[in-house]
Amino acid sequence: MSQSTTVLVELADGPGAVERPLTADGSGPALPPLPARTGWRRWAWIVPTVPTVALVAYQQLAPSQGWPLPAAVLGVLTVLLLLVAVLALARYLDDRDAQRETRARDALLTAAERTTGSVLVDVTAGVPSGSARELPDGAAHVSGRLTFSVDHVPVRAPFTVPVPAGTDGPRSGDPVAVWYPRGTEGRPRVVLVRYQRAWADDLLAAMHPERTGGDDPDDTGTTQ
Repeated sequence: MSQSTTVLVELADGPGAVERPLTADGSGPALPPLPARTGWRRWAWIVPTVPTVALVAYQQLAPSQGWPLPAAVLGVLTVLLLLVAVLALARYLDDRDAQRETRARDALLTAAERTTGSVLVDVTAGVPSGSARELPDGAAHVSGRLTFSVDHVPVRAPFTVPVPAGTDGPRSGDPVAVWYPRGTEGRPRVVLVRYQRAWADDLLAAMHPERTGGDDPDDTGTTQ
């Protein structure tokens, strides 16, 4: 089973901040936090657990209290126990995956390699079509897909980043700096992406010298 890649996105303050090395001693900027796991799978096991406990208690008390004990109780109890086991296993796998992401994040701080990737912006949630004005809460959420390679292995991963009002968000086709743990073989579990509009424009100008300074890549789904 292939593992997914968690993308931590940092909107750098200036072009120089994009290339700033990562440090584990706290002297550099803090990494964005890993996304919280709050899906239904985390607590779904509680739902069948309550009737399971009630049925087990009833089954134990029924003979001494003279209560009827339908034959179907055992079958229902078996189904509930299987459901609890499956949902508890899903919670365990999610927790184990979260622990691996935390270790990968620590490895990223300890020793990181840098490469260059690009982004394809899909949606800017909450921004009306044709408008780049700020949202009522002062931020837009830009989501899309990151593409880069590690040792000639192509990696594609979804990302979402809140873009504060007055900050330039990524545009489709913009280059980004991608930091991944040193010694990674294949698809990394956690990567840090740094983006800054002037840095991206400079890199695009170096890659496409025939493009005039006034030409902008497609701004669809971006903030300015």
